[in-house]
Amino acid sequence: MIVYRNVNYSKAETQEKGRIKYLIDNNEYYVEEAAILEYKKLGYNALWSENYYWWEIMVLLFWDIIYAKIDGVWSPEFGDFPSALQDMPRDLFTLEFYQRREKIIENRIKELYEIDIVNELIKSHKCHYDTRCRLIEKWEKFTIEELITPIRICDKNKLIEILKKLLFDFKNNRSGLPDLIIHSDKELFFSEVKSENDKVSEKQISWHNYLSQELGFKIEIFLINYSDKKADILKNNNRKEGKHISEDKIMRKKRLVEKQQQELLVANKKNVQAYKKAGIKKMEWLAAIDDTTCPICAALNGKIADVGGEFPGGFKHPPACSSCRCTTVAVVEHDKICEEVKVKPEVKKMGCMTMFIVFSASFAGIVFIIIVLLYCSGIFKGL
Repeated sequence: MIVYRNVNYSKAETQEKGRIKYLIDNNEYYVEEAAILEYKKLGYNALWSENYYWWEIMVLLFWDIIYAKIDGVWSPEFGDFPSALQDMPRDLFTLEFYQRREKIIENRIKELYEIDIVNELIKSHKCHYDTRCRLIEKWEKFTIEELITPIRICDKNKLIEILKKLLFDFKNNRSGLPDLIIHSDKELFFSEVKSENDKVSEKQISWHNYLSQELGFKIEIFLINYSDKKADILKNNNRKEGKHISEDKIMRKKRLVEKQQQELLVANKKNVQAYKKAGIKKMEWLAAIDDTTCPICAALNGKIADVGGEFPGGFKHPPACSSCRCTTVAVVEHDKICEEVKVKPEVKKMGCMTMFIVFSASFAGIVFIIIVLLYCSGIFKGL
């Protein structure tokens, strides 16, 4: 849920370049400070978090993963890792960062679900405090109490999802998180503060949509000195931009699925052609069976069809649906091979290894079939 709050303050006489100050109870406050004061009057606690808070939480909980000594991401000749000469892994701002560490990240996430995250943060903060780290510019920016208080209230599943999003693509997801974390003893939500000269950026809208629509957090856009007309314009622009971002995300997923389906179609057509060239008569439908397998693919799994013929439902080969992850494998039967080739005695003793072989229809599989046939016919002397 995204809601809006609009308040009015007088501008302070002394202003800094690029930063507006407001006069409240004879004191001057920046826009975020003014919002924090307002939330405190409403009975809430407020933390000026922005992106830095989430970077620090991520680093403290995934320190050993971020600074894992993987070849190519650090240099032993530069000393300790991390250190002043290498305070971040070289691949931090690339997609390879997550790909290289996917398994250890997943294992760490499993651990976090089982342990007390607050205690883990306290231990990590004590262990690593003041160590050179690119993502923690000032260790004194947040006290340990400021770090752990929102975590005590935040749902663990939602917290981990935020951290996963950062880890997966830190370059593109590291900015845009809301200015403030607002909380009481039982409630936690986010606030994005905007003065009359500000607008909500695309990255902020993207995070707002993610936090509200996918994770169920309340997001409040805190507007200062907005007229009703200007506030309505901002709301409409944010709504349109949010819809555009969501639609663009959907279209990217759709294009990716279409590309994968086309690749699957081409690969399976080549498989069938390879079967024909190798003289293979039968092929079997092979599906990846799990909770996401559709009924069509599940029903086709294990079905046998003539090469060039059709499987049940009229399918000549995969894909059978938009989420298909199926393939076919060549079926080579023992009896037919042993009837057509002279089997050496020592091969018979081994049970003729070709009793019922199901090979992948890759070129490597076809080559292997040919080698077995040549071997059985005794062409390879001395074997």
